[in-house]
Amino acid sequence: MNDALDLGLSHGTLLGMARRLGADVPFFLRGGLARGEGRGDRLRSLAPLPALHMLLAVPPFSLPTAEVYALFDRESLTLDGAGFRMRPALGRLRRRSAVPMFWNDLEQHVFRLHSDLADVRDELRAGGALVAGLSGSGSTVFGLFAKQPQLTGALEKKDREGWEFHCCKTIDTCTYLARYRFP
Repeated sequence: MNDALDLGLSHGTLLGMARRLGADVPFFLRGGLARGEGRGDRLRSLAPLPALHMLLAVPPFSLPTAEVYALFDRESLTLDGAGFRMRPALGRLRRRSAVPMFWNDLEQHVFRLHSDLADVRDELRAGGALVAGLSGSGSTVFGLFAKQPQLTGALEKKDREGWEFHCCKTIDTCTYLARYRFP
């Protein structure tokens, strides 16, 4: 909107507005691979991953974010002090091997309510996805694949009434910024 309406708002102003809209919104001002800190709105850029193929599985229902977060207490979203080591996990993904270290704390609660979402995640993993899981608070499930034929093979196995399946490919930060003309 800043560009389309020629508002001339600085990146700092846009970042402040994005933080007020939601913790994940600042990410879309920069794109690429980033580690979120704090509420997730303070971002640190990470080296890009290789281009990967993605399958998005969208069920015929939505999951309101507030309802998902209401399923458990705030403390269950934080680590117990053991910490999470992102760099080793990213290194394995860059080498295109399975990455069991990626997780979404919301999955366990959402999957209890909608086991079909867990079934799709498991099917994507069995179909060769490097990583598969719930996108944010749902309801979309995603799978990342090293090669198009793996994605296509996983897609061919899907026969779920009312579900939509979308194939796409990851892009790097420079492509993202050029495509969407962010500063």
